[in-house]
Amino acid sequence: MTGVLLTLVVCIIYVFATQTARKYIFSAFWISHKFFYALYILILLHGCTRLVQPPYFPYYFLIPAILFLADKTVSLSRKKKEISVIQAELLPSGEFALPFKPACL
Repeated sequence: MTGVLLTLVVCIIYVFATQTARKYIFSAFWISHKFFYALYILILLHGCTRLVQPPYFPYYFLIPAILFLADKTVSLSRKKKEISVIQAELLPSGEFALPFKPACL
């Protein structure tokens, strides 16, 4: 059952990762890529039965999981600073000029 669910999740992520899906239905692309949590859980469960060999995925999963959690911890712990915009100007080239007030550290 986990193999079937894994295939389904990978297919959904793949379909919504196409250029067309990202361009026209970005919200579906964004939501479908939240399925990677389910993907990792299913991969862990898929190898638990040890039918053919002992599962090696947890060894390859551990270091990226630790790095991911460390990154999330650091990004959540940083304080958000407000940046004061002095002026907003539309340039002839179609770009914006946004001078900021220097932030005090």
